[in-house]
Amino acid sequence: MQPGNHAPSQEELEAWGEQARLIGEQYRALIEDVLPRLVPDTAAESVYADMHDSFRAGAEALNRDPSLLWQTQARLMEDQYQLWQNGLKALSGESVAPLVTPGKGDRRFQDEAWHSDPFYMSIMQQYLLFARRVESLVDSLEGLSDDHRRNLAFYARQLVNAMSPTNFVTTNPEVMRRTLETRGQNLVDGLARLREDLANSVEGLNVTMTDREAFEVGENIAVTPGAVIFENELMQLIQYTPSTEKVFKTPLLVVPPWINKYYVLDLRQENSLVKWLVDQGHSVFLISWRNPGPEQRDLTWADYMQMGPIAAMEAIEQAVGEKSVNLLSYCVGGTLTASTVAYLTSTRRGRKVRSVTYMATLQDFRDPGELGVFLAEPVLRGIEEKLEQDGYLDGRVMAYSFNLLRENDLFWSFYINNYLKGDAPAPFDLLYWNTDGTNLPAGTHGWYLRHLYRENRLVEPGGIELD
Repeated sequence: MQPGNHAPSQEELEAWGEQARLIGEQYRALIEDVLPRLVPDTAAESVYADMHDSFRAGAEALNRDPSLLWQTQARLMEDQYQLWQNGLKALSGESVAPLVTPGKGDRRFQDEAWHSDPFYMSIMQQYLLFARRVESLVDSLEGLSDDHRRNLAFYARQLVNAMSPTNFVTTNPEVMRRTLETRGQNLVDGLARLREDLANSVEGLNVTMTDREAFEVGENIAVTPGAVIFENELMQLIQYTPSTEKVFKTPLLVVPPWINKYYVLDLRQENSLVKWLVDQGHSVFLISWRNPGPEQRDLTWADYMQMGPIAAMEAIEQAVGEKSVNLLSYCVGGTLTASTVAYLTSTRRGRKVRSVTYMATLQDFRDPGELGVFLAEPVLRGIEEKLEQDGYLDGRVMAYSFNLLRENDLFWSFYINNYLKGDAPAPFDLLYWNTDGTNLPAGTHGWYLRHLYRENRLVEPGGIELD
């Protein structure tokens, strides 16, 4: 049925009525079964408190100079007037250039209706104009601390992007077409997917990003031949089978982060760094960190160093007889590697490391970017209380925080696809790995956030002591 073509038949009305009943059932189940379990804990409450504090600081800045708000309102009124004038010109058949277009990299408004249908064109432009005025207002506030300015900009952006017309059924042309085509079945399916995701979430909403049934480690990802040659309480050490007759003398030890699984460097054969390395003649060893629970709550940064890369080096020497290694590391694995190299050097064992390669690694934490939002002192205290209570940080919490750094791409796009369109997410190996997170032990993670991120001790000579 296309709107405006004909009056709906009795059969069509009954079909829509049945879909409305199914939607109502899904909503009722959502409210009764899932939402009561989503009670904010101390970590989530600390984020809400920090958001309140950031907006309070912004309101105080506006109170000191209310002209900024008046100017923003006046500019918004000018925008709306010009948009109205353009609409009248378009109705008269005149070609009019849009007042504003989506920014580079903004993929929310790709559907043709946003650029050809007067109704959706107007909605998109009103939203984009509003979003840019809010951003400009936050940027113009004076007297804010650097932390308040960064946090206020982050929280304001989250709210503005949540208000995007793409995130609602009646203001998203793709969703409206799908709803008419399926007589609302997309909304029934979407609510079922939302219930399932909420049931599998711990804080906020962990959206499903890929088909979790499409991949299996050792079957169609992480298939480069290898074997576990050593393990302890904290990790397993994988040795990959060389594929060349001649092999470099010095082994390569890969130290990945422990916030995700090891196999991002060995997804599929065509994009596997591990396979490429063994094909070049490298003898590759890779640490696979275990997934800790409450019983590992007391593991420390020093434990990760001693039972991780240092234990791996000793196992490699036993396996192949080489006393030194090349190191390849990334993310927090790189930070641990930097600590390890400094420790070995200070204990006169630096010759165990021939070279180090760091990828996407922080060693100087003075400017952590938007991650600093989650490290404001009140938020950090909330995380520390949560760690003390549970003994570990659930990996899904970390994943949700990282997704909010690119919320339109890593949250809202899947929200629209899964819950509004009702589609299953497509198989994607990298997103499968991205959502295959691990827990973080309290002793290690709390120390890492407090002493490295918050206090930036790693760059200070003698700033930390490891044993």
